[in-house]
Amino acid sequence: MRDRLIEIGRDSIWYFVASAVGSALGFVSIPIFTRLFVPSEYGIYSLVSTVVMIGSPLVYVWLSASAMRFYPEHAKEGTLDVYYSTIYHYMPHFLLLFCGALIPLAAFALPLGGQRAAVCLGIGIFAFNTIYMVLLTLVRARQMAWQYCLFYVLVPLGRYVVGAGMVSLVVGAVRRRC
Repeated sequence: MRDRLIEIGRDSIWYFVASAVGSALGFVSIPIFTRLFVPSEYGIYSLVSTVVMIGSPLVYVWLSASAMRFYPEHAKEGTLDVYYSTIYHYMPHFLLLFCGALIPLAAFALPLGGQRAAVCLGIGIFAFNTIYMVLLTLVRARQMAWQYCLFYVLVPLGRYVVGAGMVSLVVGAVRRRC
């Protein structure tokens, strides 16, 4: 019992570190991005980030909740191979729906004006963010606390770098057209 309590405490510390660093990254990113981008560029970045962060939970919450709920049951029955194959089988379908259907729809059919590229990037980011959150839930379900902390911190760092690069590309393309 004592060993189990120590393990829970150690894992809780890892989860706390992940939450604290993730929150600090979000807090620190605001002054960095407001100084890096002019207001219109920051507005595009903010719009895409907000849509992704608001929309993703609507999709990944039910996927993550299902993944978390069924993991112990499959682990107890020894059918984790079925569990993983089910989850990994549908990920390409999910990405195909978003990247293969919704991006072309947004790129060619919707009247989005000058924000077409930003919306298309947002759809792609949304799809991959949802997959990331489901995979993060699998790591949490397996009680791999330090790996969870690592992914929870490194992916947002990469997201900020890639996001800044994408905004620069989109804004550069918009400026060249004007």
